[in-house]
Amino acid sequence: MSFKYSKSIKQILEKSNVEVLDYTKTSEKLDEKFFKKLKELIEKKLNLGKIIIIKFLKRDSFKIPFWFIEWIKKLRKRCIFIIIILVSLPKNNCCISSNLFTEIDNDFKDYLFNNTNYDSKLNNLKTTFSTAFMNTSPTYFTGNVCDKERNNDKYVLISLNPGAQYPNPLIEDLIMNISYYLTGIYNYQDWLNFYINFYEIFFINGLTSKYYTRLINLFAGLHRLPQTYFSGKGIHKQRQIYNFYDSYLINVDLIPYRSHSTSTFKTTPHGICYLNKRFYEILNQISCIKSKFNLRKVILNGKVFVDLIVNQQINNCCCKNCQIFSLNTNTIKKQPYKNFTIYDVNINGIDVVVIDRFLTYVGKGSLTNNDLYNLGTIL
Repeated sequence: MSFKYSKSIKQILEKSNVEVLDYTKTSEKLDEKFFKKLKELIEKKLNLGKIIIIKFLKRDSFKIPFWFIEWIKKLRKRCIFIIIILVSLPKNNCCISSNLFTEIDNDFKDYLFNNTNYDSKLNNLKTTFSTAFMNTSPTYFTGNVCDKERNNDKYVLISLNPGAQYPNPLIEDLIMNISYYLTGIYNYQDWLNFYINFYEIFFINGLTSKYYTRLINLFAGLHRLPQTYFSGKGIHKQRQIYNFYDSYLINVDLIPYRSHSTSTFKTTPHGICYLNKRFYEILNQISCIKSKFNLRKVILNGKVFVDLIVNQQINNCCCKNCQIFSLNTNTIKKQPYKNFTIYDVNINGIDVVVIDRFLTYVGKGSLTNNDLYNLGTIL
């Protein structure tokens, strides 16, 4: 059985049998023998046209062999879906304020139970920013903002909004709402598990991203790793990249909705009000992250942040409840680099770096991998 990626995951699930294989409480040893038997079991079920959902604990994700991940990728090229979900329920110790949590939670409920209202909101944002947003689940941030694990060091990268590269949105949407799609019961733990385990989930499901693959060169420089550290090939290289991100990176999106392009993006007065509110929420998150982890660097990624922060548009807000951010333009340090300009700014006591072009921009004047590495060493 095959499906077109243009369909929603709900449409796909309605036309297929779904089976969940839950190994979160298994006593079996997750070794090579286990995964070979699992592959045989799944192959028999695929003949019945099933979609297979496999659940593992987050701590067991590193036991999944590379060949199993490659096999999943090959099946997906035939539009056969095997989805791996990681479970690691965090304690109530996450850098998500109660207001932000409610906002995210309501967004998911709107998306699932009142999609007409959700779509109307996206259309309003399209009018506001002259950019079309996709009717998929929102992604406010990715990366572990919860309990400390093996690393305390964190980088925060703030970007404009999530991109779209099929089949990624389809698979991510399923994982973010798995309880609802399988049982009709909504559970916020689904999206929270997805957000904090995103990089590991991305890798073990064999998903790919040119953005993250290119961006690792910047973090290699920032982290003072050898330039050759991530220079391998294939899935071994991807393992290193996403292991690093899983440990160190928190990516926050100013607008949490996907778009195919932001080339027409405009910051209208009404748009500034929306971005002002979101930026206030993000700064609260960063303050919490700074208190919980060793915050090594905060980077604002894209020209829009020069207008918003360096030129202080973020303070030129037309709504009644807008926040006024502490920005002293006299202390801003400006540093040209290649075809980019770097600004060091202190916002409400938080030191950030603003870069005036999308870091992985691929047009004329874009940075090479070597440029990204060298940029990382000077930030």
